[in-house]
Amino acid sequence: MGIAFTLSIHNRVTTAFVATAGPPRSPSPPSPFLFCAEQAGPRAMPPPLSRAIPIVAPSDAQSSPKPTPALRTAIPAAAATASSPSTPKGSPRLTAKAPTFKPTTPAFVPSTPTSPAPALTPNAAAFVPRSAQASPAVQGQQELEPQWVGEEEAGWAAGAGVGVGVGPEGVVEGFEEMSMHDPSAYPPDPSQHDAYYLPPPTFHQQPLQYHLYVPPAPPHSSAYPSQPTLQNFFIPPLLHQTLTERHEATLRSPPPGLRLPEQVHVYRELYPLDDGSGPGRGVGGWPSWAYRATSERDGGRWCLRRVEGFRLQSQEPLSAVDKWRRIRHPSIVHLHEAFSTRAFSDASLILVYAFHPLSTPLANLHLPTPANPSPPPIPERLLWSYVFQLAGALQAVHHAGLAVRGLDAGRVLVTGKNRLRINLCGAMDVIAFDNFANVHAQQQDDLLSLGSLLLSLALNNPAAPQTLPKAIEYLARQYSPDLKNTVLYLLAKPSASKSVDEVWRVAGGARAAEELASAMGSADRLEAELGRELENGRLVRLMCKFGFVNERAEFDHDPRWSETGDRYIVKLFRDYVFHQVDEQGNPVLDMSHVLVCLNKLDAGVDEKMMLVSRDEQSCLVVSYREVKNCIEAAYGDLARANR
Repeated sequence: MGIAFTLSIHNRVTTAFVATAGPPRSPSPPSPFLFCAEQAGPRAMPPPLSRAIPIVAPSDAQSSPKPTPALRTAIPAAAATASSPSTPKGSPRLTAKAPTFKPTTPAFVPSTPTSPAPALTPNAAAFVPRSAQASPAVQGQQELEPQWVGEEEAGWAAGAGVGVGVGPEGVVEGFEEMSMHDPSAYPPDPSQHDAYYLPPPTFHQQPLQYHLYVPPAPPHSSAYPSQPTLQNFFIPPLLHQTLTERHEATLRSPPPGLRLPEQVHVYRELYPLDDGSGPGRGVGGWPSWAYRATSERDGGRWCLRRVEGFRLQSQEPLSAVDKWRRIRHPSIVHLHEAFSTRAFSDASLILVYAFHPLSTPLANLHLPTPANPSPPPIPERLLWSYVFQLAGALQAVHHAGLAVRGLDAGRVLVTGKNRLRINLCGAMDVIAFDNFANVHAQQQDDLLSLGSLLLSLALNNPAAPQTLPKAIEYLARQYSPDLKNTVLYLLAKPSASKSVDEVWRVAGGARAAEELASAMGSADRLEAELGRELENGRLVRLMCKFGFVNERAEFDHDPRWSETGDRYIVKLFRDYVFHQVDEQGNPVLDMSHVLVCLNKLDAGVDEKMMLVSRDEQSCLVVSYREVKNCIEAAYGDLARANR
């Protein structure tokens, strides 16, 4: 047999193969040879080796004939006639010689010996089952020649010689199909051939190993090169930059000299979100300001909308907040709570909303502003996305018996790529409280406001609804009839049959199906990117244990604690992973080598490696499992000292 291991002489990567030869084995017992393989989980299966497993006769290895495809049917035939008295003694016996040990390497497993048996002969007769006694006898003997069998083609020989092996995904697969028309193709009854048939093989399903990096899902694999690069292990730079900017906006400290209260109710660390030129968007004619604040209850960041100078006459208007708190929709900025305060040296109403960092009003993107006087026209595909997002939000609000009251481009926030959320929901119900007496009329106004908003966006002109005939004519020339009909339906006169549910029917199911497919595709892409970062957090925890143990100056009054015992093995493994050099003495900066070694260490595999000290005076052959035990033991000593 052969043993393959990796040498690290002075931290230089070298692969060695040691072949060992033993004395000839005694003749095998009278039982058929059985190929067997452990069935691993779909992620635990190592990549198939490119080398094949030679089956040769040890005493006649040099003069063996060339391989032939007759092995699959010849092995069971030879096994069936192994006890024939005509078998001469001293005949060469088939043995398997594998280059290196693998958990999935096929091996011969003989049955329990019952009596001494002569060795196999290469010219054994084929086995004929009892069920085929009426069949013509075999006219000749099939010659058994040594054959090269790859690991992927390895199977077990049983019954009629149906070869079965382990496929690339760890699933047992058949290499030959049993014919439904030939009775001899079926294996005979094992009860009639106790001396020749073993019990059915049992495969043990190993637990899934979650330490393997997997490629992206098939719908997105074409976006990446065939040869993996370092970037394949992490999220794309653009997504990384976007998330980092949002985190920075969430954690940004307020500048000094703002003269803001240190605490408002349970919220502190106020940070202004307006541009600083004056009050932000007015709410019901009242000036308002927006702040980011940190809650003392949960430590989360929230957006405080302060309605300056508004005095609550009673607590009854705050009952509307309870209804809005029950609405959770992806296109609505969630209202958390509302209260009145005098922390700003006046009577102010505070509305607490969910905080979405780096969000901007829809009007700043598609309507003329001093910073963007000529915005580009909106593609129809994007405009349809806006239609379904806003219509879905209105549908959730109207079904709850509420109304948005005052929908326009300034109240709609863009919180992500083409992601819209309606802001300031529930503010008018508190400021102009009417106990929802005119909710139906207010819902009709929401539909009119949505139609005006879409028309303004299509023409990039906030005054487009004021010249309705010309605006509709331009809309018909630039966009499809379906979009024009949808806008006309929203701008129609209020009626009892007019509702937001009819918007979906007018828009058409095909448009909604496209939007749904786009949303699901975006979710799949984000999930694929999340899968990349899944393993990195676990490796960070493993690296933290390395940092606690390696190069520790002193522990338990022992200045050489990190250089002795199990900690010395951990130090040598650290050099093996991170401090390797090439033939010229240059450092090897191979990230794939680091990731492979750390994942094998975390999984605790039995693969061995050679660790060499820096002075090359000592070397150790250890497995990843043993190194893992050393790290756990050393870290456990440190953890117990803190208890």
